[in-house]
Amino acid sequence: MTKSDGVFYLLVEFMVDTGSDVTTIRQEVLDDLNLEILGRIHSKGVHGSKTTNLYKAKILIGNQEMEIEVRP
Repeated sequence: MTKSDGVFYLLVEFMVDTGSDVTTIRQEVLDDLNLEILGRIHSKGVHGSKTTNLYKAKILIGNQEMEIEVRP
């Protein structure tokens, strides 16, 4: 993790699922990023359902910054 101008940055290689509404990240990465919690969500999938936190993150691709929603 790097600090620049009072903002913490973490360089991570990842693949973007362009068809997804929410991005998933391993819990240990979320813990390191210390992201803002937007609230609790209930998600359903093939293997059942669960309630978890939804986080707000910013992603920088080139010189374009976007806000995304992230869940573990």
